[in-house]
Amino acid sequence: MKKIILMACAILSLCSCSQTNEEKAKAIIEENLQKTMKDWSSYEFVEMTPLDSIFTLFVDTKEGKEYNHKRDSIMKIRAEYDSNIDFPDIYGNKRVKEMRDSLPILKQMEDDIMKEAVLAEKAYKGEFIGYRTKFTYRGNNSYGAKIIGKSWYFFDKDITKITDEISLTK
Repeated sequence: MKKIILMACAILSLCSCSQTNEEKAKAIIEENLQKTMKDWSSYEFVEMTPLDSIFTLFVDTKEGKEYNHKRDSIMKIRAEYDSNIDFPDIYGNKRVKEMRDSLPILKQMEDDIMKEAVLAEKAYKGEFIGYRTKFTYRGNNSYGAKIIGKSWYFFDKDITKITDEISLTK
């Protein structure tokens, strides 16, 4: 019985020594803030959202970019035709009629591409690329006034470094 209790205590102490992902993220953020804050001694932690997994986006893939390019090309032609159909004296009646007749076809082509893109995006499984969290803290600015800082922090897969930061503080 003593061996079981000793074994349970050993396992419990080993498990409790390792940092959680949130603790790792907070430590990395605070290390970053030590370098960037005007008065680190005034730092106060306020809140941190739970880490959220982030994945690659469909729009950033080759396929997603191709859909956007196709749609943008058709939209550009549609806009050009739409703006020129009121000038038969410049383009001629026949050309203006062709442009006017082409508008619904171009709109249908644009809609079809968008439907295909939506279906492709629904089928897309993004690749896991890391984590993000919203971090809030208080501290003094360079004038000594207390401010609240808020930022989104993005981390790599192993939560070893910050890959991006988006400040929400004006």
